[in-house]
Amino acid sequence: MRYFKTLGALALAIASPATPAMAQGVFDLGALTNSIAVGAPTTPATTATPVPASAFTFQPSLEVRKQNMANFFKGMREINADAANQMEQGLGQIDLIEAIGKAVAPMGLRSDNIVDAYTVYLISAWMTANGRADINTKAQADGTRNMVLATFSAAPDLQKLSAIDKQKMAEGLLLQAFLFDAMAQGTANDPAASAKVKTDVKAGAKAMGIDVDQFTMSENGLSRKK
Repeated sequence: MRYFKTLGALALAIASPATPAMAQGVFDLGALTNSIAVGAPTTPATTATPVPASAFTFQPSLEVRKQNMANFFKGMREINADAANQMEQGLGQIDLIEAIGKAVAPMGLRSDNIVDAYTVYLISAWMTANGRADINTKAQADGTRNMVLATFSAAPDLQKLSAIDKQKMAEGLLLQAFLFDAMAQGTANDPAASAKVKTDVKAGAKAMGIDVDQFTMSENGLSRKK
């Protein structure tokens, strides 16, 4: 999560106006995931021949991005309209996906690649669910990305996705990861609310078929527990 290093101030600024609402647990992140769900395989396939990462890159469309953002806030409003509107107003003048892309670029990750986006999501989900606020290293990002790439390499259907579907999946993952960070920072001083965020992130990940408790973080990134 905290390899959004340069994005941390933005996340906190967005979270701050909604902090009182967040402290009441307004965003059930499990429900939010269901409303903007994206799909991807979650079991590392170590025997698969890696597919070039470029197979999962796409040319972003600004129109698709606008629709992705609209869907994101629609899902949030269905859970809590007031807090969602506060966040939408705070993000109204920002291309959030572009900002996230710049934040993760030093880690060798891109916002226009679904493998990289899934890597961002997976690390963010694990870090938030485990209450971790330390800065992730490039080695951790690289190791997690290699695991994700092996998994995607074993899923031919993902390699055949259209550019629009790739963008929808990638940007949905990145927006959720950003929200995890904002929620974690916005509730950092409220133990009860922070505990709910952890629980909700786990539920949201499970809705996508990811059990974060089955992973462990090392200096080489996330891997499944043995």
